[in-house]
Amino acid sequence: MWTTANNITDGGATAMLPDSGNLVVRLRNGSKVWRSFDHPTDTVVPNVSLSLSATADHCFVACRGPDDPSSGEFSMGGDTGSDLQIVVWNGTRPHWRRAAWISAPIAGVLQSNTSFKLYQTIDDSNSFKLTMPDGSPPMRMTLDYTGVVSFRSWDGNASSWTVFAQFPTPACDTYASCGPFGYCDGADVAAAPAWIPTCLEKEVLEDGIEVAVKELSKNSGQGVEEFRNEVVLIAKLQHRNLVRLFGCCIHEAEKLLIYEYLPNKSLDAFLFDDTRKNVLDWSTCLKIIKGVARGLLYLHQDSRLRIIHRDLKASNILSDTEINPKISYFGMARIFGGKDQQANTTRVMGTYGYMSSEYALDGYFSVKSDTYSFVVRFLKFYDVVQDQPNARPIMSSILFMLENETAMLPAPKEPIYFTRRNYGTDEDSRDDTRISINSTSVTAIEGH
Repeated sequence: MWTTANNITDGGATAMLPDSGNLVVRLRNGSKVWRSFDHPTDTVVPNVSLSLSATADHCFVACRGPDDPSSGEFSMGGDTGSDLQIVVWNGTRPHWRRAAWISAPIAGVLQSNTSFKLYQTIDDSNSFKLTMPDGSPPMRMTLDYTGVVSFRSWDGNASSWTVFAQFPTPACDTYASCGPFGYCDGADVAAAPAWIPTCLEKEVLEDGIEVAVKELSKNSGQGVEEFRNEVVLIAKLQHRNLVRLFGCCIHEAEKLLIYEYLPNKSLDAFLFDDTRKNVLDWSTCLKIIKGVARGLLYLHQDSRLRIIHRDLKASNILSDTEINPKISYFGMARIFGGKDQQANTTRVMGTYGYMSSEYALDGYFSVKSDTYSFVVRFLKFYDVVQDQPNARPIMSSILFMLENETAMLPAPKEPIYFTRRNYGTDEDSRDDTRISINSTSVTAIEGH
């Protein structure tokens, strides 16, 4: 029925099972020759150290099936690359992995019900241990044949084991579930009902005004400079198509921004939601386009400061109850002086796909950079999506075209097929002359 697979010649060997559950085989002289805790199966009980050496002898191994106790495909142990990361393996392929150990001597995960702690300890070897507070009911951690890790506690009233935590839980927690270069269209936000998908918490002030509180923790990608930019710029700018900032708060590493509450969230909530995109008929789309254009015109020309947004995209366009657009997130915006037309930076930030070529490649940005981002997102006019900044119109010209149906539109230019790195001139790249090199001719063909 069971064997230790050890060749013991001493006939006086004995087995002991203490309250800890660690079955120990001892020789007559008292030395231990085998311990069950050193050979984990599919169950770990408190105070068992599981090595992260990623060897088969120290892996937590699941059964093959619900009625087959032999070793299955799923196992749990250390990452063969670092030994500092807990991984559930499906054969040799990762199935789920926990965040890697970084810098602290102990990295623990504490459930909200304080029922257990999971540690990675760094000493002579790397291991983690399941522990529980004094007086807690019996507890165990199991790895089933489907690759799910469950934490169970004993319910004395029901005389059964109750699952209080499991992972992986959502489908997206499974390693590489979408495959290489996979696309995930998202899911419902797993957060409290008061939270909205843009990571803003809805609150109500004493005077009844609804506000959205954006919390930026120390692990947020938005640094101190971007936070200061957003506070200073939005506080100085007042326009119906710019989001309104009520205030801010800084406490140690935590930073808060208090905005006006916009119930329709960001524009991408409409674009990528099949149930909401039907709201965007042509008249609504045109209202959004014109509103964003007016907001950019104010930033570029009508405000006391000339502002370049530098990160104009759908997720940074919010909308109110009447779907009036509001430009938000000024963390990467730059202020220009009255006579400044362009600037250069070595810190290129923003979203690729919305960046103009001169900014993405060489760090040059101007009002034409925002023009490029605006048109890529909304209009896709060939006349505006040009790699040469001087070939693009300014926002006042675009707004004039949008609001005047009888306006004479310029003839569209040839769309770009490659990116040039000379942005100083607006020369037409088309040439009708025949160029001969070693009896090879190349002719530019234009369609009608």
